[in-house]
Amino acid sequence: FHRPLHPTMNHIRGFTLIEILVAFTVFALVGGLLLQTFQEGLRAANEAERRAHAALVARSKLAELAADENLQPSTGEGRETNGISWRVIVEEAPELASDGLVPLTPLRSRITVLWGEGPRQRLAVETLVVSKWRP
Repeated sequence: FHRPLHPTMNHIRGFTLIEILVAFTVFALVGGLLLQTFQEGLRAANEAERRAHAALVARSKLAELAADENLQPSTGEGRETNGISWRVIVEEAPELASDGLVPLTPLRSRITVLWGEGPRQRLAVETLVVSKWRP
């Protein structure tokens, strides 16, 4: 005759195979959702980093245009080492021209920076600059 060590140990019951499978299924679903959320966070952080870099490229191009005292209507484009491409268009803005007393010519500059294929992966900046160049 065998006596249990503790009175509550008379009916020790383990987990059934179904309970273990349900627990693993729940764990796999929750783990999958967490992994997907983590991947979306990484994707959003990567997109934010590329957008910030694109803004820096646009600022750099604007600074180049502003530094050129004899800027003329032109176009230019290029590509950064990380795949970000840019296009600059400078054109006359005759509607803003003065009466000729001021020896400066207003020019409209448009800078477009692309870092992917989608429409949300594009940054466009348009500004006015003045130049000593005369048409």
